[in-house]
Amino acid sequence: MPRLLNRLSQAALRHRATIRRILPKGLHHLAGTLARGLIRAVEAARSGAAAGADGLTFPEPLRPPEFFRPHCVAMVNDGLSSGGSERQIVNTLTGLQARAGFDAQLLCWRLGETPDLSFYAADLERAGIPFRNVCDKPDFFPHSDIAGAKLWLDEALDWAPQDVRDKILRLTADLVALRPGIVHGWQDETALVTGFAGLLAGVPHILVAARNVNPSGFGYYRPFMGPAYAALAACPRIVFVNNSAAGARDYERWAGLPPGRFAVLRNGVEQTGAGAPSPAERRRARSQLELPEAAEIIGTVMRFNQEKRPLLWLQTARKCLARRPQAHFLMAGDGPMRAKLQSEAKRLGIADRLHLPGPVRPVETALHAMDLFLLTSRFEGLPNVTLEAGLAGLPVVTTDAGGARETIRIGETGLVVEADGLDENQLAEALGDAVCTVLEDPAWTDRARRLGPAFVSDTFGMRRMIDETIALYGTPEQSD
Repeated sequence: MPRLLNRLSQAALRHRATIRRILPKGLHHLAGTLARGLIRAVEAARSGAAAGADGLTFPEPLRPPEFFRPHCVAMVNDGLSSGGSERQIVNTLTGLQARAGFDAQLLCWRLGETPDLSFYAADLERAGIPFRNVCDKPDFFPHSDIAGAKLWLDEALDWAPQDVRDKILRLTADLVALRPGIVHGWQDETALVTGFAGLLAGVPHILVAARNVNPSGFGYYRPFMGPAYAALAACPRIVFVNNSAAGARDYERWAGLPPGRFAVLRNGVEQTGAGAPSPAERRRARSQLELPEAAEIIGTVMRFNQEKRPLLWLQTARKCLARRPQAHFLMAGDGPMRAKLQSEAKRLGIADRLHLPGPVRPVETALHAMDLFLLTSRFEGLPNVTLEAGLAGLPVVTTDAGGARETIRIGETGLVVEADGLDENQLAEALGDAVCTVLEDPAWTDRARRLGPAFVSDTFGMRRMIDETIALYGTPEQSD
């Protein structure tokens, strides 16, 4: 039975794209939840996973350091969907490309599988930055290299799932072909695969970048991740980074790593058009989104999935409406819970006040239409959306999720609501109180318009982020 379940879980991973095409869209979320549950159950039952990672010895790299091109950067991610991490990937790639001598490109696993996974593709095309999927089969790899790498993966990493080992082999082959001096993996599974592949290939500089609090509470969590972080942490060549101090410390506690093993590399945000919108820009944004011009707009930008808690957002909206009868609610974004969101809004009696325009680009269009930005996430890394709200001069109310509190000046440009000891109804009440407190005092709007853009620009500027990224790479910039 365990062998059969393992085969089923691997088949679900291998044929994910086909399954999505066959199933009606309304069943995607349910099928994904069931498949993830099966995969986690199978992988958790694998004996000796944690022991297998202890004292892991890495083989000699396939290529020496001088084989690689020092200022060539290969970033690796699942795809180019509409999330905040992908936005940071695009920002980093374009920022590096603008610096003297850097040659940046992106490797993905699932580009083209769904339209959303190519959401930011046009941005990279405009910037002239190459991107593609990792090679399907490492056929161009010399046979001796394939044999040696596969043997090590199957013996030393036998505690890792087969699909993960296959990915490591494929990416190793691509890194040997591309010869990047720097490889930068993003988001847990892909970042861990990148770490192992970079070590196998011999890439001189390897970044493993986490973008949230530890993955154990997320739907994408897989039990191999903890042992994999522990194994890579023993290698000093691996640089671990997180985009918030809260996230960095959380990963260290979860993986049993010493304090400071994760560096903090905060997000960088584009500052084009920074500052509160003019009355004309505000009218234009509301017209474009078909919002009433004179209404009070409480808004958000999110992906509609469990960790963002969109249903809590709706409950908070209903609480606000009791005190702010002129309010309308804007939720820009999309995701698997969209249908549930619509039915819940009807049940709560606020469907006529709720606006769901889908993903909005540029995001400033949605922000310029709002009077206040509300974030209700259970988990966050360092949320781009609260930074962008601050840059647009909006007051922010947020749950105390990950690094969210690091993105505002508490008591001046926003408020943080802690969930400790509160059930969901009580938390909605507390969030609603915070929203109304801000909206009922015009001084909040004045402070946010005056202080928010400067705070975000000074603390989360793009140039700072690129400077710190290059410093972590350990490769100096070339002179013109």
